Amino acid sequence: MMKIEVSMAGLITCFVFGLVLNVSAQVIEKCGSVTKTNEWLAKHPEMLDQYNKTTHALEVKAKADAANPEKQATAIYVIPVVFHIIHENGPENVPDATIHASMRILNEDYRKWNWDTILVTQLFQPIIGEAFIEFRLAKLDPNGNPTTGIDRIVSSETNIGDDSSKLNYWPRSKYLNIWICKVSSAGAAYAYSPSGVPTAIWDGILSNYDYIGEGERTLTHEVGHWINLRHTWGGSNTPGLSGNCSSDDNVGDTPNTEGVSNGSCDTTDATCSSIDNIQNHMDYSSCEHMFTAGQVTRMRSALTSSTASRNNLWKVNNLISTGVYTGAIDFEADITSVCAGSSVMFTDMSYNGITEWEWSLPGATPDSAFGRTPIVAYNTVGTYDATVKISNDTGSSLLTKTNYIRVITALLPPYSQDFQSSASNDWSVSGEGGSPWSFTFESFSGSGGSIMIDNFNNGSEGDVNIGLGPTIDMNVMESATFEFKAAYATRDPSTFDILKVYASGDCGATWAILLVTGGGSLAAGNGSQTTYFAPSDSNDWQSFSTSISSNLLTENFRYKFEFTSDAGNNIYIDNINITGTLNSVPFLIFPSNFSVDNNVSLLLDWDGIDNVTAYEYQIDTVAAFNSPFYIAGSNSYLGAADNLADTEYQLSGLDSGSTVFWKVRTISTGPADTSAWSATWRFTTENTSQVSVQNNVGDDLNIQAYPNPTNGAVTLELNLPAPVDKLTIKVYDLLGRIFDSPANQLYEFLNTGKHDFKIEGLGEPGIYTIRINIDGDHYFTKIVNL
Repeated sequence: MMKIEVSMAGLITCFVFGLVLNVSAQVIEKCGSVTKTNEWLAKHPEMLDQYNKTTHALEVKAKADAANPEKQATAIYVIPVVFHIIHENGPENVPDATIHASMRILNEDYRKWNWDTILVTQLFQPIIGEAFIEFRLAKLDPNGNPTTGIDRIVSSETNIGDDSSKLNYWPRSKYLNIWICKVSSAGAAYAYSPSGVPTAIWDGILSNYDYIGEGERTLTHEVGHWINLRHTWGGSNTPGLSGNCSSDDNVGDTPNTEGVSNGSCDTTDATCSSIDNIQNHMDYSSCEHMFTAGQVTRMRSALTSSTASRNNLWKVNNLISTGVYTGAIDFEADITSVCAGSSVMFTDMSYNGITEWEWSLPGATPDSAFGRTPIVAYNTVGTYDATVKISNDTGSSLLTKTNYIRVITALLPPYSQDFQSSASNDWSVSGEGGSPWSFTFESFSGSGGSIMIDNFNNGSEGDVNIGLGPTIDMNVMESATFEFKAAYATRDPSTFDILKVYASGDCGATWAILLVTGGGSLAAGNGSQTTYFAPSDSNDWQSFSTSISSNLLTENFRYKFEFTSDAGNNIYIDNINITGTLNSVPFLIFPSNFSVDNNVSLLLDWDGIDNVTAYEYQIDTVAAFNSPFYIAGSNSYLGAADNLADTEYQLSGLDSGSTVFWKVRTISTGPADTSAWSATWRFTTENTSQVSVQNNVGDDLNIQAYPNPTNGAVTLELNLPAPVDKLTIKVYDLLGRIFDSPANQLYEFLNTGKHDFKIEGLGEPGIYTIRINIDGDHYFTKIVNL
């Protein structure tokens, strides 16, 4: 079931839809916020006049600001936020990761960073508004103490979810308060408008825990109400009525509409004689993607009003006192340990109104970028720094993370990791909350160490921490088994920490589960221990083993351990092994994958395989192996040793600075009985290019092409050191087309010594490549036609 989050307008706030695939079967749950406001005004009729006056004053200011071009400025307002999690240790005690996802979505929607603005219909594309409002979890509480901006409170009020459940209020002049409960008396969530707040300690948003986190936009809608947006059809909570066409949300660029009452998404609806803006965050449709420019002006007008102290939130003094002003520059990558050839997305996490980004990313392609979320590729093994320069209307700042990106080369199975001295450099850790995986001296064997998570002291329910292993070339395995040892104890029988083991065949782009265990099954004989658990001998360890699916046996195999805390006890991992049966696929040895600065003449080398007939190889300057430079051939089997000539190929005459791709497979009894290809490796030759084009290949043949440059004709001279059975010459232009020349033919049984070949009729000016095949060996040289 898909949840569609919406909310009440004007005064307050929210609707919830449970949308199933069949629209006719939808269930609509109204939030009841209008009822709550009416009840408050009914109990306090003396407040009605003040409420009307304040609402009117905000409307007058909003209209004036909309008419003033200076109010369209793009200065960014940063809002400190605190989440109060009201819970009874149930699922409503959501993990930090859920809060962080909610904050990310808020910032994406209010900065127009959300990808789905591209789905907005063409009619409304020109008026999509960027609010230039950012939200940051508070770093200092009202007393100046450090905080994560997440305040957890155990209380039965979580089962009530009304204004009385808004515990531990932080001053609204300094923070946006968001309360999370098990239930909400107003459906999914509700928020009071600036003029409609009964009392300061109730100012903020209260949400059902099920409507926050990844994929949820309830808070986007509710924050809109909190800074004075109505629903697109006006101030009621009854969409779908024809009478709404005579109502208004007091925003000039949102067309009058009846509003969506059933959670649908028909972008052709014209309920009030013009096309409805149903993709608006303040409608109740299932496709909310945008605010309008007019709504942006209205929200910013509310934030510059003293009503409900909104105008103090974003001021520098408050940002400093809540801890969100200092340390405002940061960025992260979606992965920091990658295979060669992988893409990495960087995301700027800075705040305080960043409007420009300039990235310096040595080792990447491209190595510089602009924008908040650049995506680059890393093709060469190594360790690289990453730098971002951010700018706003106050100046610029620079942050460099040294040795931040590690591009790793694949290991060859069998694989073993026993953590004898420390956690391997091939390991990387990440996660949300709690302690990360780290090295410890407790181990299965009693020597060396293992990796562990201090879940006893630092674990909270929902914390997720990942340990990511190295890249292993499993393409050479026919079958494989993943084994490890684990030591764990529960804190008490009710805690159920979970350990998952994943494997990937594409360097971590996608993952498949190998094994899941947890609670008592993971603890085994260690049972429950109310004190800090550490294994004392090998009896405290349990062995785990699982097979690896054949579709994961690739050259970019990786594995990871993922531990989800239930606030239980510690977990230890040791003796990770991958074993199995090797297949008949050769493993490439030299030159190493993604290596650079190789000689223009070198010996390709791969490992030997038992009892095959031959090795077949393919070599080219493009990964598709279909360019004019394509080389293919085979070596007859000489033996299983790796140092025999059958596992080698002499490659000569490469261009300076060129990239070469190569792969090898085995033949058992004939071409129809072949192994899979090895992984495709690539290497680059050293760049020794000069200003003029010269013959820089085939020195052993004394290849000469003259005159060079030429005007339509050239003589190719070869000095053969030995008799040749077959020799072919082909001439290609820069587009890879074969140039029709009398020299393009097969020559047989040539004697030792000098031979001249005339190439005539070169037409278009440009660079031409001459490819020479001598008894299966390939050589190249270039000429320039003027």
